[in-house]
Amino acid sequence: MGTVVCGECGEQNDSSATFCSNCHAYLQWDAGNPPTAGPTPRQGGAVPVADPVGAQVERDTEVTQIRPRLQPPSQPQAQAQTRSPAQPRTQAQPQVQPEPRPQPESQPSATPSDTTDGRFRVTGGSDPVTVPATGEPVSISLEITNTSNIVDGYRIATPGAPEWLIAEAGQLQLYPGTSESLPVRLRISSPTLVRAQQLRVTLEVRSMVQDTAAVELPLEITVPVVQSPVMLRPEPQLVRVRDQNSAKCLIIADNSRSNRPARLAFSASDPELAVRFSFQPEVLFVGPGASAAIEMVMTAESPEPGQEVSRSVTVIAVEDDRRAETQLTFQQTASPADPPVAVEVVPSLIRVNDGDSAQARVVLDNRKARSGVRIWMGATDPEQAITFTFTPPVVDVEPGRVLAVDLRLDAPRPAPGQEVNRPFTVTAADGRTTVQAAASLVQSSSRAAIETLTVSLDPSVLNLGHRRRGSLTAVLDNRAGTQPANVALYGDDPRNALRFSFSPPTLLIPPGRTAVSRVSVRSPGPENGREVTLPFDVIASDGRSEVRSSGSVIQAAADRRPLLRILFTLLGGLAMILGTYLPLRAADSMRAWDLTADEFAGIFNGSVDLGAAAWITVGHVIIALGILVMIGLVTAKGGLSRRMAVLGVMVVVGTLVTFAVGGDSPMPGAGAFVIILGCVAGFIGGRLVRT
Repeated sequence: MGTVVCGECGEQNDSSATFCSNCHAYLQWDAGNPPTAGPTPRQGGAVPVADPVGAQVERDTEVTQIRPRLQPPSQPQAQAQTRSPAQPRTQAQPQVQPEPRPQPESQPSATPSDTTDGRFRVTGGSDPVTVPATGEPVSISLEITNTSNIVDGYRIATPGAPEWLIAEAGQLQLYPGTSESLPVRLRISSPTLVRAQQLRVTLEVRSMVQDTAAVELPLEITVPVVQSPVMLRPEPQLVRVRDQNSAKCLIIADNSRSNRPARLAFSASDPELAVRFSFQPEVLFVGPGASAAIEMVMTAESPEPGQEVSRSVTVIAVEDDRRAETQLTFQQTASPADPPVAVEVVPSLIRVNDGDSAQARVVLDNRKARSGVRIWMGATDPEQAITFTFTPPVVDVEPGRVLAVDLRLDAPRPAPGQEVNRPFTVTAADGRTTVQAAASLVQSSSRAAIETLTVSLDPSVLNLGHRRRGSLTAVLDNRAGTQPANVALYGDDPRNALRFSFSPPTLLIPPGRTAVSRVSVRSPGPENGREVTLPFDVIASDGRSEVRSSGSVIQAAADRRPLLRILFTLLGGLAMILGTYLPLRAADSMRAWDLTADEFAGIFNGSVDLGAAAWITVGHVIIALGILVMIGLVTAKGGLSRRMAVLGVMVVVGTLVTFAVGGDSPMPGAGAFVIILGCVAGFIGGRLVRT
């Protein structure tokens, strides 16, 4: 069988339990909010409302008897909720939040308290009692025995009990040694329904003669659940909007006839399925005996202008097996359509001479309309030659107002000496209708001054020689023209190798006059030993047409490779000879002149007899190779210099390797480095041969 965990104390209870077996909290609070003892004010985080008069639902009230689950004596003291009800909360918006959990209060002990010292004895009242929330009384019987030796009277009280719990009993007089039953009536007296709950109260029997003698009996009280349907009421019943597609209303949920909370999920529908609904909050919590409101937003397409539509809406609230409905009407009205905005282009005939643009104003007249309108501006011309610019392109025109929009027209001017008439149409659209206005742009052009302008270069051939920069003069002649010529100068060459600068870069040449501009030309320079001729054009342009004058740049460059060959070859040969006079190894001061064949043989503990050639040393070999490197200058391809430089490196490296094989240090000295550097320089000199 399943279990239900109490949200108050965590005790696991049987799934069929209504109250917690440990703390006696009500287990069926859907929103997780336990009840508090005492009458239920109209609260729950919602707006208080009057008795509902909306939807018709069942009104039969059902009283359910709940079998209490008592707390065992060994358990900790159970929580009780026997204090006065909390003050109701108010809320301006129809937002509903779950009620906070009340803090549990201590309950009377389950063990009877006896301060009679044997003067009297009380039995009975130990069984749990169910007291209906609807006010019907319940009777219990107490058996009182006077064990004292005097006549005594007894009265009943319920100290610490909730205000709504009424205990009624008469006074009892007993002779010594006698006993009698005392009936006690328990009932609930409250202007509102008391929440369903279980609580423990103290039933006190006190002596009337000896005031300190009393018996306190713990009494388990159960307030059962009163089931009653929730009633719904819309406010307002008829929701009207004009020229809008959405509206809001409140749905009032009345739970005043039940002492248990309700957590309601709302939905709505209309027969045409044309309305969309949303609720805030999505789930409404209504406390016991309280009322709450939820906001419903209805959205539907607006009817056609001048039309009205009414839609019947059914709102349903569901909580498990509890269901309530109500009806309302959503009425939408659309105002009649306003007359379209009147459009006029001022002036309707626009003339421009020697220009590519013109200005006009578009007047929008909305004086006959009752509402404002947003207008999107546009324009077209049959030739599609005009570019239209509206400032602003979108404009809001208030009712009864006239507004002007600036219009700029850009079109290429006709050929010099000609005139062209370009009709166009301005449109103003509001999304439903489009209004048009016709106008014309007339453009005329005088003969262009640049057509009679000539450009000449002085000199037309610029010889730079070995230089990279040069200058010439551009002469612009407007003596044949009748209008001033305003031109900009720039240069152009097919290879994009030249760079031009003009001083000044623009000229305004009056008719019948000439003007000059200094042209600076910069060339990157040709390859070594070559001469190049670079053609170029100097162009004068007025933005629409241009005039050209052609010229050329001649440039030559000297070949420096033969000089570098001589320099590297001579330096290499001399360095090889110089290195023979420096120590060949870093370990001693032995020079290349000191290394004969016998010296090499001695490294390996041997001897060599070369006869007459015994005087030849490594220094003689290096000097001979250095001389041959320099003699290589007379060869056409430099091969002798390169080969001798390579042999020089091999001789030095071979010598050092020989020392290493013989067990001596092969670390090269200054002489070895100078010889090798000379070989490298000589090799480079042999490579610097003109191809």
